[in-house]
Amino acid sequence: MVVCVSIIIFMSKKLAIYFSDPEPMGDPFNKKYPYFKIFQGIIREVEKHGNEVYIVRGKSSYLGKGLFSHGWRIEGGALSLVQENIKVDLIFHRGNHETIPEIYDCPMVNHPDLERFCDDKVKIAEVFADISPKTKAINSYQEFVETVAQWNFRPEDKIVLKKNFLCGGRGIYIKPVKEIYQSLYETWDDLLMQEFIDSSVGIPGIVEGLHDIRVVTINGEPVYSFIRVPPSGSYLANVSQGGTEKAVPLEKLPADLLELVSVVNKKFAHYKTSVMSSDFFNSKDGFKLIELNAPPAVCDPEQSTETRKYIDKLVDFLVGELA
Repeated sequence: MVVCVSIIIFMSKKLAIYFSDPEPMGDPFNKKYPYFKIFQGIIREVEKHGNEVYIVRGKSSYLGKGLFSHGWRIEGGALSLVQENIKVDLIFHRGNHETIPEIYDCPMVNHPDLERFCDDKVKIAEVFADISPKTKAINSYQEFVETVAQWNFRPEDKIVLKKNFLCGGRGIYIKPVKEIYQSLYETWDDLLMQEFIDSSVGIPGIVEGLHDIRVVTINGEPVYSFIRVPPSGSYLANVSQGGTEKAVPLEKLPADLLELVSVVNKKFAHYKTSVMSSDFFNSKDGFKLIELNAPPAVCDPEQSTETRKYIDKLVDFLVGELA
């Protein structure tokens, strides 16, 4: 009698976490915030499922079709150089949008077109005009003056100016019209101007006064949220501008805010996979969309129960994409 034995071989999948800085311990690992520890934990959990995870860096390291010239593994809490080519099944992009390789020949989180859209504040305001502050793209001080007249703004009315492709609160001014001078910017290209909307009404049960609120989603599902509050005398809530942030349990989020988050995410459902965030603030006329981020920052899971759940969801997502 002949006995046939079937042997199933499970091939490990390979994930590359891409950063723009080519130095092994460069950005973001050289920041004060514990990014290296956070990614070390994420990698450890993803690898528990039989996967291999590599840190890859620098646009020039990508050779095409999921192949990188080199990378690093985390071994014993430190980076170990892998000098030979690395062929991966999935790329988790964590780099600077200004240096992102346009990768269309390998699955990537997020799709480069989605990230490019989320980086363009003008397009966001155009596509979501019904839930955004009134916005106009301008490229000169003269256009600013003309638009102020078209909008019938008075000299004492506040207005918001932003550099379109900058982040972290850089290049943003919120001032009365009469205090906006041509010397405010070295160049007035790629600017947008927005009506100022007062967020001092707060969010009942969550925050009093000026604020913004970020809701992180994975494939459209809210997985994490936090409130940001600007320092005294400022309207900018970015932590890099002195703001403070605090996690908000998802069950405390207002239904009308969650509905808007759903509206935003439905626009990107055709990308199949997404890790992104939507920033809003509340006003007397309801919630307004500020901007989108793809991908949003990771958070230290030791900060709170909410951040722990967020990182766990992110790990589950990556493992699922590699399955």
